[in-house]
Amino acid sequence: MSRLHALYGLPISRDYQFRLGGKKYRLGASGVRALTLLAGLVEQTPDRGDVGWLLRRRGDVREIERINPSAALILVVDRAQDDRLRCLAVWLRGRCGGVLGAATVSRLSTSTDRTLRKEAARCLRRLKAWAALRAIAEADPDPQIRALATQSPSVPFTTRLAGFSRRLSRRLASPATPGLWVSPDASFEQGRPPKPRRLIRLILERIHRLAAGTAR
Repeated sequence: MSRLHALYGLPISRDYQFRLGGKKYRLGASGVRALTLLAGLVEQTPDRGDVGWLLRRRGDVREIERINPSAALILVVDRAQDDRLRCLAVWLRGRCGGVLGAATVSRLSTSTDRTLRKEAARCLRRLKAWAALRAIAEADPDPQIRALATQSPSVPFTTRLAGFSRRLSRRLASPATPGLWVSPDASFEQGRPPKPRRLIRLILERIHRLAAGTAR
């Protein structure tokens, strides 16, 4: 792991724990795998330019998306010193969905690297961080980035409903009401009782810890 440690400046191991937004996360095996793939990508990154070249490595990109290491990617955005690495992490973070790390990504809006600021704006759009985008739209010196950060005006619901209705084709429905068919072997008296609420809560908390990488 020495190569990864040198690249990220962090002890890349499954037991590594870190905090984001006041919550503790554990890197875990999936996070280590994602950062290993990210390291392979950054080694082929051009010194300048957009991320279009990643089409050649779509297999690795899709695996990172499948792992969905949102917390690990934000850790890289927050701690890494290499702008190419941060740019890739921001781009991938936007493709993973959710809202985690929007505040960290928004801090990149003051970077002197235009590509990094542009990817940050794209990521923030996917994270629906509209307040941060409004600030970028007002302050960024680059017109393309300001355009990326400009939120499209919302279309009123009545207008969207009218447009949807125009695309519908009218058909007469049958006046007959279908009956309910029940098997003679069906029984409604011997089903399993519902699980207690406490057990359901424990299951959901376990799923949350697994998703956050903090389960033991």
